[in-house]
Amino acid sequence: MDPVNVIVSALIVGAGETTKEIVKDTYVALKSLIGKLLHRKKDAPDPVATAEADPAARDKVTEAVKKSGIAADQATVDAAVELLKAADAARPGIEGGVVGQINANGGKVLIVTTNLGTINM
Repeated sequence: MDPVNVIVSALIVGAGETTKEIVKDTYVALKSLIGKLLHRKKDAPDPVATAEADPAARDKVTEAVKKSGIAADQATVDAAVELLKAADAARPGIEGGVVGQINANGGKVLIVTTNLGTINM
């Protein structure tokens, strides 16, 4: 499960009318983290505003998440996972099976970066 898909799914679930009350606290936490990240990136698109404008526009939300760079922040990915788990606990399957994929991978989504340096021993 890639971090972009996890964040996109969480934003869509959090912005959706049928789940707003279920994930209210975790959605506020996710929005706060994203807001702090975007504050540092003045020209980055706002994926939260994109999701809230049209939760059905997954492609637009995905593009905003990719362009903003928020999927590189582990705390944001962790908050998205928590939101999806809360939604799934209240209404199993409402998040489209993403929690099942996360759980199959050990329950976490980790950001992996490449080390291009040389290790001398």
